[in-house]
Amino acid sequence: MTLSVAQHRQIRLHLAFIPVYVWIIWVWTSYAVNVSPSGRIDRTGHVKGQDFTHDYVLGQIAREHATGDLYNFDAQSRRMDRLFPDYEVRYAPVHGPQLSLLFAPLARMPYESALWVWLALSVSGYATCCAVLYGTAPRLRRYAWVVVVLAIGYPPFYFLIAFGQISVVGLACVTAAYLAFRARRPWLAGLALGTLAYKPPLGIAIVLVMVYGREWQVLGGAFVAAVVQLAAAAAYYGPTVLVTYADTVGDATQIASVFEPILHRMQSLRSFFLLLVPLPRVAFAAYVCSAAAVVIAAARYWT
Repeated sequence: MTLSVAQHRQIRLHLAFIPVYVWIIWVWTSYAVNVSPSGRIDRTGHVKGQDFTHDYVLGQIAREHATGDLYNFDAQSRRMDRLFPDYEVRYAPVHGPQLSLLFAPLARMPYESALWVWLALSVSGYATCCAVLYGTAPRLRRYAWVVVVLAIGYPPFYFLIAFGQISVVGLACVTAAYLAFRARRPWLAGLALGTLAYKPPLGIAIVLVMVYGREWQVLGGAFVAAVVQLAAAAAYYGPTVLVTYADTVGDATQIASVFEPILHRMQSLRSFFLLLVPLPRVAFAAYVCSAAAVVIAAARYWT
């Protein structure tokens, strides 16, 4: 039997995708087995949804209106001790105050229930963003199965679910901005990008690119989104929370290692060079140079 050119192409694609198939089967089967025990502890002895523990604590702080605990490391550590005595990791309280309001409704539930609700929202949000982006790219339609396989096997998606991360929020913001740009609605695009203010490092490069491109409508929308978020937090906690937040962020530059305690799980230039180069100063210099190169290239490409 003679195979057609299209059939040969399909066979080559499947052969090339064998490592992806193996990865998908291995990581998702391992994850399912690991979280199968009842309760909040998985088979390896770790709390399920490790990173979500911090978000759950922030939600409890918001629910209890405990403003003093929002940027108090010791107070948050005591809360972690009570809720998760078997989990030794403690998180630096550096998130924007508005983020705690997002998780306040989930903090009304028991931890396990809140985690599964958040994971369901994360999966549905990720799938929705992928579907929306796929719908805007007609040339991908002949490769639907490739898109599905790569979306399921995307390593950051696994980390999103396995560790209960909140990166789906950032993905939703960027996807919304992309759709607004396609519709030639720069102010709405800026509004979507400004929502990234819940985690400022996500938006720094974008702001620099938009300033270089003189995208004032985008910057205006981003400013409004950031102000609205901070105003909501100030209305809930009181205006002094913004001062405390600013002080905390100012000190954060001195404790950068707290944000990246496990370097091989990070997706950043800084962690990449710290793993690659044994000399911290050289690694930092390489990080600064590469980050600047990326921003400059993005800015020039944008214009």
